[in-house]
Amino acid sequence: LIDCGQFKALPRPQRVQLAEVVYEVDIYQKMVSNGDADASSLSAAKTRLADQVRKFGVTVAEENENDLDLWCSVALFLFGDADQTLPGGYSSNELDDTSPIRLVTSFPQELVLLGRATVLLKGISKKLNVPFSLAAQWAPGCALTMDA
Repeated sequence: LIDCGQFKALPRPQRVQLAEVVYEVDIYQKMVSNGDADASSLSAAKTRLADQVRKFGVTVAEENENDLDLWCSVALFLFGDADQTLPGGYSSNELDDTSPIRLVTSFPQELVLLGRATVLLKGISKKLNVPFSLAAQWAPGCALTMDA
């Protein structure tokens, strides 16, 4: 990962975990955008996203531990489309009081540069009004990483 001259190579297990999160974000977004997913399917997708985010080492306050919308919103904030509505009423504006990022108590250092880069990419595409889905673009590569 490169960010302003900084570099961080992720070991294989973390690359696979990252691929799993991004792949699940893509699946979730497609379910929501198609509008044909039932509540049970969406709940299962949120559970998978929550599990993936937890595996990375992201933590939230104990009282929010079982909030699937929060975990899903953290993943969508980082890897989802810029215009994706976050579940549970969470805001995609990181400075907003309802931002899911405000409820994160720890975040793995290995992902800081990646998180900054993805948020920058989404911000640029939104500002320039260029449709861009990070998860959709990365999903094929993520599938290859998970299968390798």
